[in-house]
Amino acid sequence: MTSDSSQHGLAALFASASLGDLLRLFMLEPHRAFYQRELQRLTGAHLRQLQRDLERLERAGLITARDHGNRVYYAADPSHPAFADLRAAVIKTFDLGDVLRDALSALGQGVALAFIYGSVARGDDVAGSDVDLLIVGSVSRRELAGVLAAAAVTLACEVNPVIIAPEELRGRRRSGDHFLTTVLADSRIWLVGDEDALAALA
Repeated sequence: MTSDSSQHGLAALFASASLGDLLRLFMLEPHRAFYQRELQRLTGAHLRQLQRDLERLERAGLITARDHGNRVYYAADPSHPAFADLRAAVIKTFDLGDVLRDALSALGQGVALAFIYGSVARGDDVAGSDVDLLIVGSVSRRELAGVLAAAAVTLACEVNPVIIAPEELRGRRRSGDHFLTTVLADSRIWLVGDEDALAALA
């Protein structure tokens, strides 16, 4: 799935295409505050439509607004009950998910399952946080490093992969391995495979 097709798909869920673009910005950079003209430049939306979309998001409780000088700044509200799930959906659909998914696709059958875990998946990451990635498959660390190097440059962040072979995954789950138990009990954003595929490896 490309970024363009993903954006069209998300926009179809909202009253306006710019509302989807705004949500993408707020969810992908939850610790950043934007002012109106900045948002207009980033989304290309007409000012009046942008204002309506911001009002809609604010009424829904997904963003907050604060005055600073002669500007109003808008930012995502991580305390919203739907924030974590919504952000996970946006990440999976846009930018981060697309870049990593495209990189992993070059490895073919060497990657059986892959998901983001840790702070990014939970939604409590901060600017500069690394992306933790768990991969189940037969790919070598050297092969993986080759495709993730370019992805890390594109994303402007470190990508920390952990590779586990399918048989190793089964053994570590049966033995109650602390790391794996902790990761599997936490939030995750799927890039390759899904929960059913993970359960099938048990």
